[in-house]
Amino acid sequence: MYKEECTGNLNYLGYIKPRRHGGGYQSSYNHEQLITIQFEWGGEIKPESSSFIGVSPAFEFALYTMCFLLGQEKSLVQVSSYMIEVTAYNMKHRGKVSRNEI
Repeated sequence: MYKEECTGNLNYLGYIKPRRHGGGYQSSYNHEQLITIQFEWGGEIKPESSSFIGVSPAFEFALYTMCFLLGQEKSLVQVSSYMIEVTAYNMKHRGKVSRNEI
């Protein structure tokens, strides 16, 4: 994201405070591992997008791969105290949807 912003492709619009289950905002930011931001990219505003902080690339790769292989575009996953919705888009290659089957 940083490089995209430096080249002018992405416009960071702000940080969104973390919410607790059932409403309200978390008071402590000391142990956050998931942040939510808003940005404009390619002329489209993304109202909310989340990103992990301080987790290994292997963890993220495994999580997103698992969600993709489940075969649903959207998967609800609990990671620590966070309940997150992971979206794994189908990508087309030569006109065909690329999806591996287990």
